[in-house]
Amino acid sequence: MKKLTKILALFVSVLMIYTLSPLQIFAQGSEGMPSEAEISESSEDEPPEDSSAAEGQEQSPDDTEDDSAVMSASKQTEQTETESEPVETKSEPAETETLDIQTQAAETEEDVAALSAEATVKTRFILVGTSKDPSETENPYQIWLDIPFEITEGTDAWEYTQTVLKENKYDYTETEWGNHLQKVTPPAEASGQIELEGGVTNGSSSSWMWSYNDNVDKSAHEYQVQEDDVIRWYFTNDWSQEYAGHPETFYPEAGNDINIVPDAIRPTDLTAWWPAFGGAMDHNSVKELGFAIDGLTGSEVFTMQKQGGWIDSFSDPIQVGEWIYVVFSDTIYKLNADGSVNASAKLNFLIDSTSRLAYADGLVLVPMKYGKVQALTADKLTTVWIADAPDQILLDDSAGVTVPRSQQSLSSLKVANGKVYQGSCTVGWDPRSFGGTFRALSLKDGSTIWEYSSNESGFYWSGAALLNGVLIVGNDRGEVFAFNAEDGSIVDKMTLPAAPAIRTNMIAVGSQVYFISREDGALHRLDVNSDGSLGALKSVKFSDGDSTASPAISDGKVYAAGSGVLSVIDAATMTIEKNYEFEGGAQGTPLVVKDKSGRTFVFFTINKEPGALYGVATDEDDVHTVFTPDESQQNWCMASVSISEDGTLYYSNDSHTFFAIKLSEKQITDDDSTVTIPEEELPATGESSFLTHLISLSFFALAAVTLIFRNRLKKINNK
Repeated sequence: MKKLTKILALFVSVLMIYTLSPLQIFAQGSEGMPSEAEISESSEDEPPEDSSAAEGQEQSPDDTEDDSAVMSASKQTEQTETESEPVETKSEPAETETLDIQTQAAETEEDVAALSAEATVKTRFILVGTSKDPSETENPYQIWLDIPFEITEGTDAWEYTQTVLKENKYDYTETEWGNHLQKVTPPAEASGQIELEGGVTNGSSSSWMWSYNDNVDKSAHEYQVQEDDVIRWYFTNDWSQEYAGHPETFYPEAGNDINIVPDAIRPTDLTAWWPAFGGAMDHNSVKELGFAIDGLTGSEVFTMQKQGGWIDSFSDPIQVGEWIYVVFSDTIYKLNADGSVNASAKLNFLIDSTSRLAYADGLVLVPMKYGKVQALTADKLTTVWIADAPDQILLDDSAGVTVPRSQQSLSSLKVANGKVYQGSCTVGWDPRSFGGTFRALSLKDGSTIWEYSSNESGFYWSGAALLNGVLIVGNDRGEVFAFNAEDGSIVDKMTLPAAPAIRTNMIAVGSQVYFISREDGALHRLDVNSDGSLGALKSVKFSDGDSTASPAISDGKVYAAGSGVLSVIDAATMTIEKNYEFEGGAQGTPLVVKDKSGRTFVFFTINKEPGALYGVATDEDDVHTVFTPDESQQNWCMASVSISEDGTLYYSNDSHTFFAIKLSEKQITDDDSTVTIPEEELPATGESSFLTHLISLSFFALAAVTLIFRNRLKKINNK
């Protein structure tokens, strides 16, 4: 009996050791694995130099020299008169002595007069011309001269004008009543400038006009030029136009007549599922759905196709309340979920090729042509204000003539703390913009709070992130600005290596921003310090270039689209984990969607025909075509994708069609309510399916041995 007991105890001990040892090994292995928080990196890049230091300014010389000269001359006169008086004599001075005294006095007075006549004033002279036979939609005005000019104090503006024109080789003819320009002929070497005559060139309503410091209440010969005056002569093609000789502020188009109701009630109680580009004011295009997606296919809910020319396009949509808001050309539509029109309204101007709407405090904000912004109530589409366009950018054309270039509003609007932040740019045939503006508008009335302007580069498809009190935004010269959000002052600025254009939104995560540069196809992560200054930069190249899609960030992964690739990049290590390859370039921002089952999907467009909608599941390797338009609705496509709570995807292409495509919903049964883990996948506890089977088998063997031992014991007792 004792022998059997010892054998049984030994067997059980061995069995327990055999069973528990793998668990201990796996537990130790799990403890030894480094966590994400333990992985750290240090940037070798030096922090950018602070560019906000003020440059020294030249001091204007004071005018004490002339005063001293006059005082010296006066003293000399007094001294001469004193010396010429007879001392202790009653005789009359000789005739020659009297003449000498008078001569000296006369010469002294002439010297004083000469010195007084040499006093001058410093001014600025501007001469503005026009082009020949301009179109109705063209800003024809050109700056021919913009120069500093010093003139004798007391000179009237007409004499001053003649002097400046003669010195710069411009011929002129006076009007028949005099003291005013009738015709101006530029010098032969002034390429791009033409002879302009009032009432003749460009119609009978044309004329030469003048102003001093933008005042027009006096004739030129009636006004004496003063220190720091700006004297402006400008040719107007129609004297009745609202034009004061500033080409940068002149817009030939009046636009649609809009009834503005500043006091209209703003429906501030509305909630917005998709209030701005990217689905939120942070522009990070990530959404979670309350159901499981059943495959990467979609069905058409509705399409909205419009007729228009190459300048007409759809905006990016927003979703407020139960409605979808989208603009085509110069009309905003408030759509029901089925695509029917709930309401519509005209805009002051049509939108540019890209227009990213935004919603805030009951208002739908629409960026338009020239950089204007129109604010309408979300319920009735009543216009409450229209923000003025930023000044046009003055640039020299190929002939060297300074001409105004209007701006486009292609960037994302950001609304925060009662301010609307907007970027704009001046574009042409050059791959990069020529200039641009970044400004803050009042959400209350559309007035300009502050404005930064550049004639070197603009803000194209970009958008700002707000953190640590500064707005971080990039431009077409590869420059990253940190603007003080309150007053627009530049807190810091840095330039990317090789200065590639930045045409994406800045996506903030913690105290860092992520963005993509165009030419080099690189994702960048930039630290923003607590004082708003810019810190370390880390980059990874993922594409061959032409990358204009903003990154989307979810669960520590960055989804970046570019030429022929959609990349999944680890946000902490900035290393590429996975690439999805395709033909063509993805220029719209990818949409990341997490469904109820825990799966992650990415939807995007490719800029090629047929202008379809594509998607991937991150746990798979293939790119799927989610939806292909009908043949009449096929064209190229640069649109970004948005989604509603019910899984309807929205986008447009160059066929002037707006699409609503519904994803299929997977019906979850009781059997589907629990998640089945693949056999070889390691659960979070550190156990595996192999260990589970081993433990079960061991306890089964123990039970069998116990049963055998019990039977043997019974037999012994019976004996």
